[in-house]
Amino acid sequence: MATVDDYIILFQTALTILSAIITGGFVLVFVEIGNRKNRENDKYETEFKPFMHKLSAYLRLMSWCKCHLEYPKKLEYENS
Repeated sequence: MATVDDYIILFQTALTILSAIITGGFVLVFVEIGNRKNRENDKYETEFKPFMHKLSAYLRLMSWCKCHLEYPKKLEYENS
């Protein structure tokens, strides 16, 4: 026959198991949220990093052209 002490041990064991499952679930949710943020950052970098390299190269070229290329001040046309 089961005594009160047996029910207390059963209750404590069940409570320990359920709390471990719930805590593990929260840990998994938090880890998945962190992974999702990392995936979004990785996606952003893979899409925009090549664009930023090209934009940077273009702006460096424009900066170089500004110093090294000379444009005529004013074009003079013949009036004949």
